[in-house]
Formats: sequence, C-alpha cells, structure tokens
Amino acid sequence: MTKGEMFAEVAKILGASEASTFLSATSSCSHTDQHHLKGVTSGTHCGVCFGCVVRKASFKAAGLTDGTKYLSDESAKYATYLAQRSILEATRDFVESGIDVPTVMAMALPGSLGVREALELCERGLNELGESLS
Repeated sequence: MTKGEMFAEVAKILGASEASTFLSATSSCSHTDQHHLKGVTSGTHCGVCFGCVVRKASFKAAGLTDGTKYLSDESAKYATYLAQRSILEATRDFVESGIDVPTVMAMALPGSLGVREALELCERGLNELGESLS
C-alpha cells in the first residue's frame, strides 16, 4: 500500500476526524535539527523534505485534514533555511519522469512482491505525489 492508502485504511477504522488527529500527531520530518531555530517549537515539521512531502500527499490522497504544523506554512522568516533543505523541485522531476520496470527490478523487493505489483505500487505512490504537488 502507498502511505495515502494506509492513511485511508486508518480513516476506515477510526473515522476521518480521529484518524486526522492521530496521524497528525505522528512524525515524518527528516530535519530534526530545527530546534536551533528561534521560535520553532518541538515537533514542527519542515514541510519540504521528502518525508514531509510524502506526508502531505498522503493526507490529501486519503481525504483527511492534515493538522500537522509545518515550518513552510509560517512566515518568510525561515525561507532560506527551507530553500536549502527543499526537495520539492527534485520530487516534481521524479514524478514527471515516472518509474519503469528496470528501476523496479533494481530494487530489493520482498519475495512476496512481484515486479508488476511493485511497479503498480510505485505508480500509485507517484500519482499521490503528483496530485499533491499540482
């Protein structure tokens, strides 16, 4: 399952509101060094690393409200910091270029997952990212 599909499953089990609250309390951010930034509270996600980009896409794909506090949603005060850490452009390029069978075949796939299934999973994940970035 993609992360968005997993979020949707949580919503089926808990209900949308409870799932949103629960999932918003989890952590995905790759940048744990934000504690040195003045005015940034603990637990704030950057909003521009791969973990945050996938997180945002997952909430959107599942149709859930994202209650996560993102540094990128705050004022331009942190613009330089965020620009130095952003993978948004690279992610857009990745989504545009897509995924192919040779790339999937180079992955260390679990024995229970065939190449075609892995390719379909990757394509669904790319679709979630693409929808979020558009």
